[in-house]
Amino acid sequence: YSEPLLIRANDVTIVGDGHAILEGVAHRGKAAIVARGDNVAIANLECRGVKVADRNGACVRFQGKNLTLSHVYFHDSEQGVLATRNSGVVQVLDSRFERLGAAGRAHGIYAGGEKLYILRSGFIAMHEGSHAIKSRARETVIDSSLITSLSARTGRLLDLSNGGVLHLRNSVLAQGPNVDN
Repeated sequence: YSEPLLIRANDVTIVGDGHAILEGVAHRGKAAIVARGDNVAIANLECRGVKVADRNGACVRFQGKNLTLSHVYFHDSEQGVLATRNSGVVQVLDSRFERLGAAGRAHGIYAGGEKLYILRSGFIAMHEGSHAIKSRARETVIDSSLITSLSARTGRLLDLSNGGVLHLRNSVLAQGPNVDN
């Protein structure tokens, strides 16, 4: 698809049918999907090639409360997910984030709010000093996931800027030889 999405309503679910791809699009220089409503779910979607003037373009820019992503593949963009500091609960399930980031300020996922929950997902080879997971959530749970820099020039695998509680279970974290930090 070559048109971005703006979601203003609450309780919206978007499910890709077959191999649905958002490519190289951004709503008002922000993201392929800008979601302002609460209780948004996105499933079975690939997003790639999002680039904007300020180098902070995301596949999803979430400005509501409570986001669930399942079976998404976000890659080769400046940012996977950018969620506000009041985003409630952000869940990432069975998903893959790869080769994201730009200028050290865009990341695989950047979330705040009450809780960031990641299950059975991969964050692989972020770019240009960017972090795989940047969480300002009060609680971050990462379970059965892979977070690795491989040979990319990346920043931190995990950055919990505001502290908070971290539960890290059954996961693999591996930094490659080109890690900035």
